[in-house]
Amino acid sequence: MVAATMKTQPKLLRWTIRSIQPGYDSSTVEATLVTSAGQRDLLMVIDADGKIDGYHFNVTDQPAEKVVRDFISALSAGHFISASSFLSPVMQEQISQAQLQQKWFNLQRITGNFVRVKRVSRAESTPDMRLVIVNTEFNRLTDNLFVTLDAQNQIIGVDFPTDPAPPSPPR
Repeated sequence: MVAATMKTQPKLLRWTIRSIQPGYDSSTVEATLVTSAGQRDLLMVIDADGKIDGYHFNVTDQPAEKVVRDFISALSAGHFISASSFLSPVMQEQISQAQLQQKWFNLQRITGNFVRVKRVSRAESTPDMRLVIVNTEFNRLTDNLFVTLDAQNQIIGVDFPTDPAPPSPPR
């Protein structure tokens, strides 16, 4: 899974560590990565054992719809660590990668297997937040996921339906 994910990423050309902030049980590392797709700021949280606890790329310059589509693509491909990177650092603390995975699997238990994203639409936008609706098709029904982003395009809310609308009867 890691190898497959790495093949989809732009080639890393160089990187610079901008700061390291040690903490009580984790440290924060801020870096700038220069890739074949351009420059991107990275925030990593390293646990006391030196392992990556979470990371977040700055996607402020991306359209909210693209950020959400990339998030759903990572979820549907089973890349829960990558999907988690789209969450704000606060959300990453509240929802672990394992919990994100469980929410996705629970949704599919109700809806059936993920088939495709039919449409990604911005429903509301203010200077502080963006609400994006993702119309998703599963093999038993089609449903909407509501994703809220902050002004920096970090995901601050995902509404996974627990009781989606039942499938329509066949005609």
